[in-house]
Amino acid sequence: MKKGETPKKVDSTGINGLLFELNELRVDRFPEPAPPPAKAGLSNPDWSVQLKGKEGKSLGQVSFGRIEGDLAYVQSSNQPGPVLLKKEEVDRAQKARDEIKPSEAPVTPPAPPASPAGSIEPKKG
Repeated sequence: MKKGETPKKVDSTGINGLLFELNELRVDRFPEPAPPPAKAGLSNPDWSVQLKGKEGKSLGQVSFGRIEGDLAYVQSSNQPGPVLLKKEEVDRAQKARDEIKPSEAPVTPPAPPASPAGSIEPKKG
């Protein structure tokens, strides 16, 4: 969840909730002219979500920057500049992110490598 943290198994319900909220985000307006990333709070965003495919290939990132009144600057890695979203939408996405909890299922350690077929254990003696 945070940069530098060890990956953890998390409850898929929470992930699905965050993905739903991200899908529901709607642009309120496109700032003209587009502000520089530092002014929009996107050079060091408050938080961001990195989306990755099954093999770990990056699908994109959504960064959440400075809030200005009832609007927030948000930028997708798939867009050339930031957009303004209603703060209430960003708050719902952030709440969904905060509700992601570690999974109760134990992390299964990797299985030891199988010994080659027909190998014989040395006798002790």
